Amino acid sequence: IKRIHPEIFVIMLTANDDIESLRESFESGAVDFINKPVNDVELTVRITNILRIKNAETELKTALKQLAENNKKLELLSVTDTLTNLYNRKYLIEKLVDQISAAQRYGQHLSIVMIDLDHFKKVNDTYGHSAGDEVLVKVSNIFKSRIRTSDVAGRYGGEEFLFITPSTSYINCYALIEKILKEVNSLSFKFDKNYKLGFSAGIKQANGESVDELLIKAD
Repeated sequence: IKRIHPEIFVIMLTANDDIESLRESFESGAVDFINKPVNDVELTVRITNILRIKNAETELKTALKQLAENNKKLELLSVTDTLTNLYNRKYLIEKLVDQISAAQRYGQHLSIVMIDLDHFKKVNDTYGHSAGDEVLVKVSNIFKSRIRTSDVAGRYGGEEFLFITPSTSYINCYALIEKILKEVNSLSFKFDKNYKLGFSAGIKQANGESVDELLIKAD
């Protein structure tokens, strides 16, 4: 029973009151042990107590699960840009440190891309900040849909974005960015159906640089 339905609790009712029977009962999965003949009051009290304990355990498990989910959400919020849902600058830097170390350790390629949206200030000045937000969100959605699961994309600041692409050479990274640029060029926006967006991108394949040196060269 316990193997198939571990949630069911078992109280042993038995005439055997020796220590060995008690040990075998609990090792088999019983939660309580009552000698025959059974006293109805005692049995009712024991069942009530066990139910109370089981309910408390269930509530505790539920609370712990909710706490773990809330902590996971808080952790995600701490590394996420609230507007674009891409990673934030703090997380990007931490991840880049790890990726540089991994690339050097295993002798693998690593490329990064700095992306700067063209004339973004003009969008804000001409159409307002809600238009600017629309641009950032739509561009970010393209980034998220086109990068691999092993890649990291984040909002580096303002209209600047950073891609970290492990196990990727400069050439392969360039091909990826060209595809993304075509999609960005084809975007349409509510604030102006005729507005065409582009971006400038700097790609740098890691070659022993520090984090700061790599970022500066890509920029």
